[in-house]
Amino acid sequence: MVTLAQKDKNTLVQADAIKALVPLKDPAYLNLFEHALYSPSYEVAGGALFGIMQIDPEKAMKLARGLENDNEGTLTQAIAAVYAANGGAEQWPFIYNKYISANLQDRIHLTQKFAGMIGRIDNPKYAQEGIEQLKVSGIKYKDSGAAPFMIKFLNIIKEQRAKLNDAASVKAADEAIKEINEAK
Repeated sequence: MVTLAQKDKNTLVQADAIKALVPLKDPAYLNLFEHALYSPSYEVAGGALFGIMQIDPEKAMKLARGLENDNEGTLTQAIAAVYAANGGAEQWPFIYNKYISANLQDRIHLTQKFAGMIGRIDNPKYAQEGIEQLKVSGIKYKDSGAAPFMIKFLNIIKEQRAKLNDAASVKAADEAIKEINEAK
């Protein structure tokens, strides 16, 4: 598997090999992941960043910052995962802008990470911006079945914001759920 991850000429094979190594969380693969992070393939680089995040979240945060200007697909998902798990207000603009500019497919993939960050970010203004975007997605894509999905995340966010004593964001989440349910 390591040889495929390092040397296969097909980047999809490399990416699959890296993804197979990630769940092992073995520090022995850190150098492999770091090297793969600079692949021209977003799929390979994204898998590598996921791997680094599993082994050294702090290093993943530092590396993710350097990848913000050139990313798509799996690499964007990996940066979002790193930021959702470990980032704060400084990373919010990246996550927020990626979410609001994403097409439907990418938005679906980003929603869990986006919602996770909304629930734990220390800035209530940012939390409320995120809640608003989940509401917009829930209403816009209600006919496609997005409403229950968004409501589920909004309920989780409500619980998380309540633990942070953020009554304004809890209220915003309640209102967003109500608006999604009432939307035609």
